[in-house]
Amino acid sequence: GLNPEAVSVAYHNYQTDTDFFYNERSPMLVGSVTKVGVARLYADLIADGVMTFETELPYNEALFEAGAGPVTNGEKKASYPLYELFYNSLALSDNTAFNMLFSHYQQIYGNVQESLLNLSGLSFDQAEYTTNNMADAQMILNILLPVATEDKYSYILTSLSGNTDCLLYTSDAADDS
Repeated sequence: GLNPEAVSVAYHNYQTDTDFFYNERSPMLVGSVTKVGVARLYADLIADGVMTFETELPYNEALFEAGAGPVTNGEKKASYPLYELFYNSLALSDNTAFNMLFSHYQQIYGNVQESLLNLSGLSFDQAEYTTNNMADAQMILNILLPVATEDKYSYILTSLSGNTDCLLYTSDAADDS
């Protein structure tokens, strides 16, 4: 059977503005949920004018990870714009695209895991949280709620929906500048 201690849940009901929690502060390996948090870190940089959706990140063969997506499986380019990396990482679960985002952030802006911890607004004193991809349900909820409600994160939602129009929109927006 399922061990109840191996389950961590944080749920927000937007209609009643209420939350439900179960083991919400138990650290667990969260895997690809981290992709949304990293996208949010970049969206904040874009909103602050530090980068744009068209900012190119260089490709590095060392960041290749087998799996799905055109960055992983397509013809390699010297660099990729953020909007492509966002979309491929979030909509297509392209781990190479995510690795590029993760590595660039880590090299330029600092420790990704610490940035995600700070983004959640919670305090953490457990060593488990310093390991990449470790989080608890409360932390994930705190990172995800603004993505669902704030306009500056709309591209993340569009990418998560798998809507390829977001690629056209961003390219058109770049043409208009």
